[in-house]
Amino acid sequence: MIPRLLIFISSAATVLTTGACGTGIYHSPIAQSFVTIDLQVGFPVNTTTPGGVVGSVPIRGGSISGQFNGHLVSNISSEIEHVLPLTSGEYTSVSSQWIFENEMNEHILTTLSGLTTYTNNALHGLGTAVLATEIKEFYWVNSASFLIEWQGDFNTGKAQFEFFQITTGGRVDGQPITALLPLGGK
Repeated sequence: MIPRLLIFISSAATVLTTGACGTGIYHSPIAQSFVTIDLQVGFPVNTTTPGGVVGSVPIRGGSISGQFNGHLVSNISSEIEHVLPLTSGEYTSVSSQWIFENEMNEHILTTLSGLTTYTNNALHGLGTAVLATEIKEFYWVNSASFLIEWQGDFNTGKAQFEFFQITTGGRVDGQPITALLPLGGK
């Protein structure tokens, strides 16, 4: 029993002094703002399903500013929310498809998913998005990763979304990430 206890204490001391537990493999990702959206929605339509309450929220529009400037195409862009079964708090899983449009009638299709929490007559959410376009200057979004953060206030009716492009912060040990090296691996 005592040798096992000594091994445990020695292991715990090693972790505490070296930080071996919890240092991770990667540095935190780097986030850069891509666009912000002032969203306008219509009244949701809710229905009860065998899986719980589901709501469809029509997108009436919204202005887009940042690296891409324009608006959300209304009536085609939409959002589906599913109320999650929890014992405390109110959360929904969200899935949406939005179409960004600029004044040259160019489009970016956005598919997003995430989690929203509701309290104090307000909402806040985090999620991810995949973007697709044929606009030459924005081809890079077809292979980029995006994190989204949003909030809304029921008292003011305002909802704002911000899309962040996420890139790697690199490995903690300084080793290269082979898949991100130029062709040939060097």
